[in-house]
Amino acid sequence: MTTGFLGGGCLNPMDFQSVKYFTEENGVAHILLNRPEGLNAIDFHMPAEIEASINLARWKPDVKAILPYGAGDAFCSGYDLKMFAEGGISATAGDQKMPWDPLIDFQLAQY
Repeated sequence: MTTGFLGGGCLNPMDFQSVKYFTEENGVAHILLNRPEGLNAIDFHMPAEIEASINLARWKPDVKAILPYGAGDAFCSGYDLKMFAEGGISATAGDQKMPWDPLIDFQLAQY
């Protein structure tokens, strides 16, 4: 498993809040972005859950492909900026409270 994006411990797919992860016998690992009410916008949980899902798939020798997709009408509408505007969460660039960090996003894309 993996260390959480925001510094948590190991993540268990059963505890995921924004992503559903499962594998099929045909060697496909599924990563479902599961926030259809918000067009699967990225919240605080999603980056760590996606990272954990990818790591789970990487270490299963029978997984040959990873299939990411979104629930509902959209794959992903980007980061959930509404969460900050209405949630009273104060965050600025470089602040550890933000769910994203462009450098970490770039590093994750290098897999």
